[in-house]
Amino acid sequence: MITGDSLAELLPAAYRVADDATGGAVRALLDLLAAQFDALDADLEQMGEDWFIETCAPWVVPYIGDLVGEHLLAEIEGVATPRARIANTIGYRRRKGTVAVLEALTRDTTGWPARAVEYYRLLETDQHLSDIRLDRPAFASLRDGDALELVGTAFDTEPYTVDVRRIATARFTGRSRANIPNVGLHIYRLGSYWVPQATAQPAVLPADGRYRVDPLGQDVQLFNRPASETEIEHLATEPDVAAALRRRPLHEDLDELREALVAGRMPQPRWFGDRSPIRVFRAETPADPVIEVPPEQLEVCHLGDLAGPPGWRRPDPGFVSVDPVLGRVAFPDGDVPATVLVSTAYGFSGDVGAGPYDRSESVAALLDRPIEWQVGVSRDVAPVPDTIFPTLGEAVAAWNAQPDGTVGLIAVMESHVFDETLTGANRVVVGEGSSLAIVAADWPELPVPGGLPGQLGRQTGRIAPLGVRPALLGDLEVRGSAAGGSPAPGTVAVDGLLASGSIEITTTTGRLGRLTVAHSTLVGGIHSTGTNDALAVLVERSLLGQVKLSVSVPTLSIADSVVDIGGGTGSVIDARGAAVELDGVTVFGRSRVRQVEASDAIFTDALVADRTQVGCVRYSSLAPQSVTPRRFRCQPDTALADNPDADADAVRARTAPSFTSESPGDPGYGQLGRRCPSEITTGAADGSEMGAFGFLRSPQREANLLASLDEYLRFGLDAALIPET
Repeated sequence: MITGDSLAELLPAAYRVADDATGGAVRALLDLLAAQFDALDADLEQMGEDWFIETCAPWVVPYIGDLVGEHLLAEIEGVATPRARIANTIGYRRRKGTVAVLEALTRDTTGWPARAVEYYRLLETDQHLSDIRLDRPAFASLRDGDALELVGTAFDTEPYTVDVRRIATARFTGRSRANIPNVGLHIYRLGSYWVPQATAQPAVLPADGRYRVDPLGQDVQLFNRPASETEIEHLATEPDVAAALRRRPLHEDLDELREALVAGRMPQPRWFGDRSPIRVFRAETPADPVIEVPPEQLEVCHLGDLAGPPGWRRPDPGFVSVDPVLGRVAFPDGDVPATVLVSTAYGFSGDVGAGPYDRSESVAALLDRPIEWQVGVSRDVAPVPDTIFPTLGEAVAAWNAQPDGTVGLIAVMESHVFDETLTGANRVVVGEGSSLAIVAADWPELPVPGGLPGQLGRQTGRIAPLGVRPALLGDLEVRGSAAGGSPAPGTVAVDGLLASGSIEITTTTGRLGRLTVAHSTLVGGIHSTGTNDALAVLVERSLLGQVKLSVSVPTLSIADSVVDIGGGTGSVIDARGAAVELDGVTVFGRSRVRQVEASDAIFTDALVADRTQVGCVRYSSLAPQSVTPRRFRCQPDTALADNPDADADAVRARTAPSFTSESPGDPGYGQLGRRCPSEITTGAADGSEMGAFGFLRSPQREANLLASLDEYLRFGLDAALIPET
């Protein structure tokens, strides 16, 4: 970088001294020249970068695409760009018509891991004694349990008789695949979210050596940790995709690993190599260091509930049992470590709810004022007075002692479980003009500006909001202390927190100005009591239980989130005094509001607004008995208007949304199902799907791929996208 200082150093010292004595006019001129030189230097550097698709400026991308004859696709911001397609165009064309290209094209265009299958290879053939083909049997071995588990998946190897129906129907039915011209492009839409060294929850208290991986103590399906595929010729195998883990291949891989070690051979594991999908750590006592259990001491098995003690199957001494289907870990009888941590991945549709994904943009938007006070919450870092606390309660107590007007940040630094109830005397109190953010983020030690070489320190405001997923087992109560009518009531923001309870906003005489919840999972939802006529509740990219606000709360805004009653009673959104804005929201249950503005939303039960003369509901799916303001392009209203002679009940049934799962905790929770009608899957204002995951732009991804297939598909072949997850 060219600066005024660097140019001034080129002048003789006598000139610099004379210029300083006369007011520094020359130095000011050099500063202006330096800015122009620096801009020119950056422009020249970018001109060199613009020769390459990987580093060129965005405006250059279509020109490079035109040079190689690549037609442009719709760019999906934050999801997929044409850079990968253009970079690989020459390689694609050299291998045009091969299954490897179709697989790579699917992966690069959609951004989803994929597996391409030529189904003629699975057709059974009648054998002739003069031409016996042992690679095309007409039977399935009942002894090959691994192959039988894969029947109907992208990695199916069993033989089929011919099916003459078009493969396009396989997307919805899972059948109609096996035919000579058929190619299946199996896509894995669920993401795999790797959570390193998270606290495992004891199955019972006191702990007896049985644990669940999920921080809330539920049984969860674990997912593979896929590796990036870098070669076009490489065909995806099961360890390469973000699929649910199976017991059998992991068990066999560990058996082969142990056999190789006993025989003195170099092990070559498929699963438990550099990217093991499951890693278990333990500490014998609280004072001992946490060490990893070697893979050869792990055994993968079924840890289902057994009648009577010990409850689960226990391993032999020296081993640790893991069940990837139920998300369970078991130690031998009598072996109860003080600490058990597990590194593994869970599956979910997108970056919604508490997760270890990068939330830098979200946190930067929350921290709109300079941080004046910051502390960390950590169990792995030794406590530091007034800086690092071992519990959330102590950090909150330190915050409550700060004066009004303080801008503070509490960084929860690891994926541990905090069994605390932050209510009553332990509640969060926010004074007038104060702002507090509770963020799941590491607080790394960085070089100290102006410090000694190698000197490290934690700097205020410098956090890394990724790679952690802390859990709070309890409620979080927030109370504002600003007087009624205050022009600057306090604000609270929560980002990246997983809580088994709810956020309770309580009011006696004070007021809270704003509560922001982003990228969090609140099983108990958000509740407010008392009078708080200044409160605005803002929710973004979160999974919530019931949202119940007192009638004095004037504003509620929810975007790209799922709200679920979770087996409770009443309305899932109860905001009878609020003007409610819902954008890209999936609501499981009834909603009752004062007035509403909704767009791209799905309501599985009635939405009732008390004031229907204001507001609007656009591009949304509404349940019967909904009472709303004016509607525009909503379902089933639009379908009925397009076909007024159709049976109304039949149209409502045909246009009702369907989901992969409606059970919180499932990998496919809230994801639109395979049979969901197109009125829902492409019914949003921008042509994407309605509901919480519209930001993924799934229809646009699929349209981009289908627009490209003809160029790379051999004549006479028929291809279709088949969602595996």
